[in-house]
Amino acid sequence: MLTLVGVKGFWMSCGSPDLESYFIDRDLLAIPDVIFTGEQSIPRLLKPCFDAVWNACGVRSSPNYSQSGEWNPRR
Repeated sequence: MLTLVGVKGFWMSCGSPDLESYFIDRDLLAIPDVIFTGEQSIPRLLKPCFDAVWNACGVRSSPNYSQSGEWNPRR
């Protein structure tokens, strides 16, 4: 379980610093709970957590996942 406090105005960026930045729009950001039992794919399990952070920046989902939900980080 994770909650980020005091994060309004912090930003996420896609790639280099000169690319567009996305600012978190709230002070309190509750990340979805994750329960790991040992058999799941860690990247797939954490996708809702990353999506929640990006959503707070006004982006629908993490850009580091493919359309099918597979981990596919931008380089």
